[in-house]
Amino acid sequence: MGKFLGKSLGCKVTGVEIDKKFAQVANGRITKVIVGDLENDKIQTKILQESKFDVIFASAILEHLKRPEQVLKNLIKSLKKGKIIIITLPNVACWRTRLELLMGRFNYTESGILDKGHLRFFTVKSAIQFIEGNCKLKIDAIDFEFPLFPIIHRIFKLIPLVGTRLQFKFYRRFPNFFAYQIVFKTRPK
Repeated sequence: MGKFLGKSLGCKVTGVEIDKKFAQVANGRITKVIVGDLENDKIQTKILQESKFDVIFASAILEHLKRPEQVLKNLIKSLKKGKIIIITLPNVACWRTRLELLMGRFNYTESGILDKGHLRFFTVKSAIQFIEGNCKLKIDAIDFEFPLFPIIHRIFKLIPLVGTRLQFKFYRRFPNFFAYQIVFKTRPK
């Protein structure tokens, strides 16, 4: 993502990475990499000293933190007035996780919704409560990422001309069931 924003759109991208190996990979792809734990006060101070940002992009990070509300409150101080925070959170209520629970399984994985590094889990409703209530942010827009389900795709593909549009309307009608990730465009209240 950072490489795309920098190379394709000409953005200056600053990233924070706790893992030194991943930081080395990111180093050639984005403008600046800060190596360290985002929950560490010294790292947050370093970010605040960097510059003011147009966008804070918190993707696949907040669910890994012990104090995500505090981290966001501090990072917001580095946001330019009137600018935005994009937040993505995994949706634990996605059908696949529900199916696993129905079968009596709650197995952590290396990545995805049940990533072994996740300290928090969200549904669409609890994510909204977390962002508006705990983080004190205003939500301007909510979107969802939907995986392509082969069986549903084949069914809707049988409907000439409108099948694909109907498929995504179907997904959007039940986002808490189908979305594996929730995307929020937010700003400070």
